[in-house]
Amino acid sequence: MAELSDIQNEFLRAEIEEYLERPEEIERNIELFGKARPIL
Repeated sequence: MAELSDIQNEFLRAEIEEYLERPEEIERNIELFGKARPIL
């Protein structure tokens, strides 16, 4: 299971924490953005 700390980009982490509520939505976005380069 992916964790929010897997996302290297601080802005993306903050956006996910602030705007997403449903666990499946959070998990999907963490998996997606966890693979992105931090410079995104």
